[in-house]
Amino acid sequence: MKKVVLILAGIALASLPLLSRSGEAPEYSSSVELYGQAEALYSQGKYRQSLQLLREALDKNPSFSKAHLLSGQASIEISDYERAIVHLDQVLRADPHNLDARIGKGRALTGLGRLQQAETLFQEVKEKDPGNVDNLYGLAQLRILSGRYDLARQYLGLILRKDPAHRQALQDMAILETRAGRLESGRDYLKRATAVDPAHNSVSVTRGIVLSLQADYASSEAERLALKDEAADAFRTAARENPGQELLQRIIQLDIERGYPEDGLDILQQARESYEGSRLLLLAANLSHALYNKTGERKYLDQAMDDLKSLCAESPEDVLACYRLEMLSLENPGTAELRNMLAQRHLQLAHAYESDLRYGLLVSHLKEALKLSPGNAEIENRLLEFYRSEGDFNAYLQTLVNLRDQNPDEPLWQYRVERALQSRKQYLSYREDLQQYATGDNRTRRPTVVLVMDFESLDQSHWNEEQIVSRALEDSINDISKLQPASRDVKTRIREMRGAETLRQDEDIEARLQADYRPLLFEAQDFEYLDELDRRMDSRLRIRYILSGSFRSFPGGLEISYTLRDRFTGKEILSQTSRASGEDALHVVTNRIASNISSIAPVRGEIVKIANDRIYVHAGAADGIKKDQVFMLDSDPARLFRVVEVDTAFAALKPEGRGNLLSPGMVLVSNPRRP
Repeated sequence: MKKVVLILAGIALASLPLLSRSGEAPEYSSSVELYGQAEALYSQGKYRQSLQLLREALDKNPSFSKAHLLSGQASIEISDYERAIVHLDQVLRADPHNLDARIGKGRALTGLGRLQQAETLFQEVKEKDPGNVDNLYGLAQLRILSGRYDLARQYLGLILRKDPAHRQALQDMAILETRAGRLESGRDYLKRATAVDPAHNSVSVTRGIVLSLQADYASSEAERLALKDEAADAFRTAARENPGQELLQRIIQLDIERGYPEDGLDILQQARESYEGSRLLLLAANLSHALYNKTGERKYLDQAMDDLKSLCAESPEDVLACYRLEMLSLENPGTAELRNMLAQRHLQLAHAYESDLRYGLLVSHLKEALKLSPGNAEIENRLLEFYRSEGDFNAYLQTLVNLRDQNPDEPLWQYRVERALQSRKQYLSYREDLQQYATGDNRTRRPTVVLVMDFESLDQSHWNEEQIVSRALEDSINDISKLQPASRDVKTRIREMRGAETLRQDEDIEARLQADYRPLLFEAQDFEYLDELDRRMDSRLRIRYILSGSFRSFPGGLEISYTLRDRFTGKEILSQTSRASGEDALHVVTNRIASNISSIAPVRGEIVKIANDRIYVHAGAADGIKKDQVFMLDSDPARLFRVVEVDTAFAALKPEGRGNLLSPGMVLVSNPRRP
C-alpha cells in the first residue's frame, strides 16, 4: 500500500593518509590515534561511536582538518546535516579547493533539500575531476531525489564500471531495481552489496528498504505482511548501531503498515529522548492515529489531535497537518474548542486575502470557518457584509438561504430571507413563487456529481494523507453550486465490492489491517461497480465524473496531478497538474482543481414550472447561468432554449422553436457549443 520512501545509502571515503611529524606534542599524537580509531568505526558504519572519538580528537586539536572532514561525513550518515556543514566549512576555510569537503557539503545540502546549491557544488567538482566516484555518487543521489531514476541509474552504472565493488552504488541499484518491479535484479544487487561488506550497518537498512518494496508486489496479504515483518527486523538490527531519526521514523511507519503500531511505542520514546521538532510530532501523531484506529481507545485519538494541533501551530510548512486536524475535529465529539481555534485560523487567512484583493479565496476561507464554527455571528456577518459591499445580491441572498437552512429553528434567518426578497420586488424566485423548491430536501436540484477517489501519495508522511487530499477536494467541489461530491457511502460500497472478490483473510490478518489506512485508489473495474450501484441509487445522485490522481507534498507546498473521467464512457476529460505554495496550499490547489472541473461541467436544471411560454428550472446564477445562455433538453438535444431571466437559484427560459410537450421533472442541460 504505502510505499516506503527511498533511504539513500552513504558514501564511504577511502582512507586518508595521516600526516605526522616527529617531536609533536603528546596531545596532538593522541588526537591522531583517536582519529584512526574513529576512521575504523566509520568504515564499519558505526557513525555515532566514530563521532564521539572525533569530538575528543578535536577537543585536543581544534584545527585538525581531517577530523573535521570525517566529522562532517559521519554527521551526514546520521542525518545531522547542519552539523555536517559546520565541520565541512571549517575544512574549506583552511583549504577552499578540498574536493572531499566540497563533495561532503554537496551531500549535506542534498539532505537539507537545497538541491540547486548541491548541484552547483557537484558540477564544480566534476569540472576539476570528472571521474571522481564519490562526486558521481552525489549526482546520482540528486537524480534520485528529483525522481529522475533513469539518470540516476546511468550515474550508478558508471560508478560500478569504475568500481564493481562500490557498496553504496550497489545498494542504491538494489533499491531502484526493486522499486521498478525488477525484483530478481534488485535481489542480485543486494547480494553483491552484502558480499562487499556483510557487517556494514547500512546493508541492513538497504535490506529493510528492499523487503518493504518487495511487499508492494506480494501476491497475497499474508505474503505482504511477512515481508514487512522481515523489513522491520532488518531496520531494528540497523538501529541498534545507528538509531538515526530517519531510521526510527521508518521503523514506526513500518510498524503501522504491518499492523503492530504498539511495537512502535518504545521506538517513539527512544526518538523523543534524542530528537525534537516537527518530524517527531508527525511521527507521534501517526502512531497515535493508528493505535486509535486499531483499538478505538479515545486516549490515542486525543494524543493524535494534541500532536497535530502543535504541528499545525508550529510548522506551517506542513501543508496537510491543519486540514487533517479539521477532519478529526469535525468527526468526533468534544472538540468545540479545537474547532473554534481552527476557525480563527481561517479568519486570519481570509483577512490576508482581503488585503491582497483575492476575494475568491477570502470567501472560501470564511465558509470553511463557518463550517467549523456554525452559528458564529462574526463569521456570518463578515460573509454578508462582504457580499453587500460588493453589490453581489445573488451571493448575499444565497448566503442568507444557506444560513436559514442550517438554522431551521431560528426564525430570524427566514425573516431576513423574506426581507431580502421583498427588497427586490421583481426578483424571479419571489415573483414566480419558486422559493418552495429551494427549501427542504432540494429534490429538484440536479448538480453534476463527482466521485473523488483517494489520491496516491508519492512521498508518504501523514498516516492517512491519501484521504486528506481526497476530502479537501470533496470540500472544494461541494463549494461550487453546480457540482456535488458523491456520498462517501459510495466509496464504502466500492470497497466492500472489491473485498467480496478476494479471499477472506484469517482473523489475525484482519485485525492487523485495522491499524493502517488503506487508500481506495481508482481501478478500472470501478466502472462496473458503479453500474451495479446505479440500480439502487436515486437518479438525481447518479455519478457523472470520477476524479483520481496522485500528489506530492513538499515543505510549504503541494503538487496534485489529477485525471477527470467520464463515468459512462470512461474517456479522460481533464488530465492536469496543479501546484501551490503557502500554509494554505492544500486549500488553494483543491479550489483551483474544483474550478477547472466546474469550467467544463454542464449546468443541469430540472424543470419546476411551466407558465406563459416560459420554462423555469432549478439552477441559477450560483451555477454560472447567464442571460441569453443556450440550453438543450437532456432527452432531446435538438430542443433548444434560451435564458431570458436569472436569479441566484432559478432561471427562466424560452424555447427556440416547437417540439413535444414539456413537463416538470425533465432536465435542461447547458449547451457548451452555444454559450
